[in-house]
Amino acid sequence: MAKMRDSEILALLGQQLDQSLGYLSGKIPQERRAAFKYYLGEPYGNEVEGRSQVVSQDVLEVIESILPSLLRIFTAGEQIVRFEPKGPEDQQVADQCTDYVNYVFMKDNPGFLILYNLFKDALLQKNGFVKHFWLEEEKKIEEEYQQLTDVEFQALQIDDEVSIDEHDEEEVETDIGIEFIHNVKITRTKKVGRVKVDSVAPEDVYVARNAVNIQDAQFFAHRLFRTRTQLLDMGYSKKVVDKLPTYTNSFYNQEHTTENYTKQQIHR
Repeated sequence: MAKMRDSEILALLGQQLDQSLGYLSGKIPQERRAAFKYYLGEPYGNEVEGRSQVVSQDVLEVIESILPSLLRIFTAGEQIVRFEPKGPEDQQVADQCTDYVNYVFMKDNPGFLILYNLFKDALLQKNGFVKHFWLEEEKKIEEEYQQLTDVEFQALQIDDEVSIDEHDEEEVETDIGIEFIHNVKITRTKKVGRVKVDSVAPEDVYVARNAVNIQDAQFFAHRLFRTRTQLLDMGYSKKVVDKLPTYTNSFYNQEHTTENYTKQQIHR
């Protein structure tokens, strides 16, 4: 198969996006917007002056009454995930896996909030999505050392994680002669990795129209908005980034900004 040009790949992705379920002008987004308006109890638009303007919030009442029961199923016990050993020799490993996964989801990530968003999205917006990935972040730690020897100071200098912010050198007389001691302030930059779990807004997920399930879908995408600085940090060319349209000029933003902002306040 001949190698596709960048323009051909972009055209193919654009076609898949336009035809995908969940796209801006499709049936599902329209139904999601309608459900959201029912949830908020907004007017239908066919009100008659002089008659009652009350709007029943049945959708809100049903969803909020179901949510606690769904959450209780997963969070009432001490474990939301449990690994079963295949044999007695696997018991210790299974227990360790159980403890680790429960810790990662419920302690290292806001597991309860993730489940809450997942279930509420599913009830209100037809689908709920959660993704997990390995996240690497840089962590900066400021440290201060007093009266270091030459050897200790040199060890800091050759450490790739360390940058010297301040350095004072003093001469001291010892039994073996003149030596130098060092007082330094440093910044240690470490790359820290962990499993990150996030709930994903359904309106940002697109699936091929003919897909039976996500695993076998020809096209599946999660749309993210990034600032120019974030794109540059990810390694994209400044020339390419400068040509990109701004988020405020996008059709998506113009049509749904207020609605999505309000939704974020309710969900999160």
